[in-house]
Amino acid sequence: MAVAELASRLARGDTAGLDAIAPGIIAVTMMRLRTVARSTQLMSTLKLAPLALLTTLLVACAAVEVDTWDTQGFAAGNFQTYSWRSEPFSREVYFRDPIYVIDPILRDLVDAELQDLGYRQVPRGGDFTVDYIYAPGVRLGAPSSAASNVAPRAGVRPNTSISQAERDNAIALAGVKETRNIAIQLNNGHTGSEVWRAVITKIVANVNEVDAKSARSSLGKGVRRAFSDFPKAN
Repeated sequence: MAVAELASRLARGDTAGLDAIAPGIIAVTMMRLRTVARSTQLMSTLKLAPLALLTTLLVACAAVEVDTWDTQGFAAGNFQTYSWRSEPFSREVYFRDPIYVIDPILRDLVDAELQDLGYRQVPRGGDFTVDYIYAPGVRLGAPSSAASNVAPRAGVRPNTSISQAERDNAIALAGVKETRNIAIQLNNGHTGSEVWRAVITKIVANVNEVDAKSARSSLGKGVRRAFSDFPKAN
C-alpha cells in the first residue's frame, strides 16, 4: 500500500485491513499527520493574526481623546446663563477650510449639552462665555493628555489648514500622526478669566479634509464625554 493511501485512510479513521502493515510504519505515518495538522493550524493562526492586529489598530486610531479641567472653579461661580464669545461662521459661505464644517456642528453639540444641564443661552452678557480653539497638528504615536499646540487665548482661527509640505514631512517620519484638536473654553463673563477647559483630540487621515457626518459623530462622542461630569445649573 502506498504511503499516501495509508495516510489518507488513517486521516479518515479507516483502519480496516491494516493489521498486516508494520506498526512502525503506521506510527510514523500518524506522526506526519499530526505534524501537518499542527502546521495547518499554525498557518491559519498566522493568517488571522494580521487581521486581528489591523482591527485593533483601526479601533485605536478611531478613538477620541478627551482631557478636561476640574469643575470646582466653574461650580464656584454659580453661573446660570451663557453666551458665545465669538460669532458663528456664516452657513451660506463655503470655504475649503475644515473650520467652516466644524464650527456649526460644534456649536450645536455644545449648546445641546449645556441646555440639558439647565444653562440658559443669552445673546450677550451671559454669566459665562463659551468659545473654542481649533488647532490641527501632528504628533508622534504616544497620546498626549493635553494637546500642547492649543493656545490659551480664546477665539476661533480661520485659515487653519496645514500646508502640503508640512503633511508630506509628517507622513515621511515614522509614527507621526495628524491630529484634529479642539479646545472648548469657558470664561467668567464678568472677569474674563478662564474657568474650565476641555481638549478633544482625534487622529485623522488628513486634517485638511473633513466629512460632516463623520465630524458630527466623533465630535458628538468627544463633547458628551467632556460634559459627562459637568455640574448642573442651580
